[in-house]
Amino acid sequence: MSKLLESKSTNYLPFVVLGTAILQLSLIILFISHLKPTAMVAQLENGCSIPVTPITSKERDPAVITYFTKNFLFLMFNWSVADPAHIAETEVNPEINKGKEVSVESEMVSEFNLLSPKGWPVQADDGSTSKNVTSSSWYASYALSEDFRGQFLQKVAEITPKEVFTGDTEVAIKIREILPPQAVGKGKWKVNVLADLVIVSGENTAGVSLPFDKEVYVRTVIVPDAAFGTTPFAQAIYSLQQSGLEIYAIKDIQGE
Repeated sequence: MSKLLESKSTNYLPFVVLGTAILQLSLIILFISHLKPTAMVAQLENGCSIPVTPITSKERDPAVITYFTKNFLFLMFNWSVADPAHIAETEVNPEINKGKEVSVESEMVSEFNLLSPKGWPVQADDGSTSKNVTSSSWYASYALSEDFRGQFLQKVAEITPKEVFTGDTEVAIKIREILPPQAVGKGKWKVNVLADLVIVSGENTAGVSLPFDKEVYVRTVIVPDAAFGTTPFAQAIYSLQQSGLEIYAIKDIQGE
């Protein structure tokens, strides 16, 4: 009789193991189905929160690079009695660019005032008589790398008509197209810009267009601390550099 009972007994261990495995698998599937990526946000100084995407220090969104490049070109190459930087601040009572005795090597930054746009003379390397750039161009030049800024300002001074500072001539950049940024290294991009410089004067109110197709080379830099200065000059520099980008070269498009 005992042998008969032994032969009819059932081993339930495999069923227990199988049931446990199925339960664990079900719990995993249930967990995954309810798992959602945690949204990352950044809180602004005004208390508002905005969604953000994490990136490395050498990455920038193509839209950010394009906007930075376009904004720089607008500030650097729009010349008139009312500088774009001044218009953005006051939108009223444009003042004449009068000129200021300041060279690249000895700039009196304490006298910089966005609300009073004046021309800024740029002295050549040989010490020859300086030529002026507009306050807007001077302001925009802080988006350039330090090893490129001085030489580029000299070139801009050479092509800025002196009649701009008397209100007899205006120059505006007309951007036809900005091509998507092309990576040329880690944290470096080339942006091809197809544009024209439109020159309008009292003698030619219809304007003259000059081709201005350029390769703009952009690279990442450390974003400055917003609190590094509270003067208008310091805040102006921060506003240009808060995207963590700078321009280190501008060249004619190859093949022209």
